[in-house]
Amino acid sequence: MITMWVKTNKPKYQGFTIVELLIVIVVIGILAAITIVAYNGIQQRGRDVKRKDDVAKIVHAGKLWLVNSGKLFNELGGGSSGSALGWFDSPYSPYPSVKSIFVSNGFLGEGVTDPINRKTGTIYAYMIAPCNDGDGTTRVALAKLEIPLAETVSQQLNGHTCTGSHFTTYTSASYGMNYARIIDGN
Repeated sequence: MITMWVKTNKPKYQGFTIVELLIVIVVIGILAAITIVAYNGIQQRGRDVKRKDDVAKIVHAGKLWLVNSGKLFNELGGGSSGSALGWFDSPYSPYPSVKSIFVSNGFLGEGVTDPINRKTGTIYAYMIAPCNDGDGTTRVALAKLEIPLAETVSQQLNGHTCTGSHFTTYTSASYGMNYARIIDGN
């Protein structure tokens, strides 16, 4: 048996064609985009978990203050007009912040601050509102979640009906607070 070798003029290329490289680049780009979107969602959920935890701490501190002081929120001496409303961590001259009163009395730790903590533009900070104007016993702790709950703010209030200009303004588009928990002496 005689074996013949046939020589071809086709050169042998080693490596990838431009089409194969483009396909790999497109696939990597799609995977990167999916990863970035998933990562952003994880960050938002993480910040929202902290906000919910912080609001629960604010509610607890408010209840402790009511029980230990024997006073109404109108007599707190902190926040806007000294009556426990407005930005939770901002002083309103001549009154200190509600947060500073809770912290100085040992009802709350210093770390209760919104993860973004921005009070201009798209607002992310905690607020306190009277549930009903003129009622010194009930306040609402408010936050803005990045991924809002399916429930409306009114549905989150466990049977309380909150009215008044502060509550309405804070939960409207002006401030956008969409997470609420009642602070009362019960």
